[in-house]
Amino acid sequence: MCSPDIDIDIESPVSQISQSAAVSADSIGSQLDPHRNIFFYYAGSSSSVKGRDRQIEDNTTKALVNLLELTAASDCERWLLKHFLEFVGVEGDQADRPQFALQRATIGEHAITRAKQKRLLGIAPHVDSTTDIPQEVDGASRPDAWIWSQNAVVCVETKVVGTFRPEQLAAHSKLLGTGAQDLLLTWREVYEFFANRLADARVEKKGSMTALLLEQFVDYLKIIAYRQEIDMGEFDGFRAEHFAALTFLDEDSAEDTRKQVKHYLGQFVDAVWQEMPESLRRFSNKKLGNLKSGAGHSWCTLSRESG
Repeated sequence: MCSPDIDIDIESPVSQISQSAAVSADSIGSQLDPHRNIFFYYAGSSSSVKGRDRQIEDNTTKALVNLLELTAASDCERWLLKHFLEFVGVEGDQADRPQFALQRATIGEHAITRAKQKRLLGIAPHVDSTTDIPQEVDGASRPDAWIWSQNAVVCVETKVVGTFRPEQLAAHSKLLGTGAQDLLLTWREVYEFFANRLADARVEKKGSMTALLLEQFVDYLKIIAYRQEIDMGEFDGFRAEHFAALTFLDEDSAEDTRKQVKHYLGQFVDAVWQEMPESLRRFSNKKLGNLKSGAGHSWCTLSRESG
């Protein structure tokens, strides 16, 4: 049994916002509608949870690859791609004449064997540090994406739910052959990398296509974070439109916004818990309340396990 001992309550400024002439339904909708993001998409007709997750997974991989490919094509310095390859452990400047592919079983034996650096990159909500990739595996595989140049190959596998299957990673590694190294990252680590590059791009690449696409991609990751309940550590404060949306938007949009606010409230409470004195750290069991339509507040409790 858990007994709630600490309550955290977030009051909504809806009453003040609804009276403000500066805030309109259209402006709030454009700020919060995820479909305004260039990397987001309208979901297909898949009715199963597994099918929906697969759609999101494929689209997120596509968004990552499109970001790297489009910024490389529009920037002769290939600034973002260089930083990304360094991030995944590719040494030296390997961004010359890059190529990209999605959902392809192989990029050809020649392109793989000539590469002096081979990386198997996995990205998932959670990574088990004890994951042991088998040395021998039967069967074929089809990675989510490939990034390669004259001397480097990066094979990409992404997950938006759970973590990796060792057998799948082993099959991908087999495609790369001798000398392949694996790097398994969480989406939190990936989000932090791109958010930091966005901060840099706003100075070093101000007004460029790279800065624009980076901003859209970071916003896209924020959308995926709350929709898939992935803790990317992306919370940077509540904004007025989070609450105003519950007043002005239609019910479908409001429901999406409530998910976002609830997700951020959880991260806010985590940050509060981190700042608590050691004597209160035993209150670590978090429970979030639902943010109901028309409500003036949301809540969370921190409790400890009895006994």
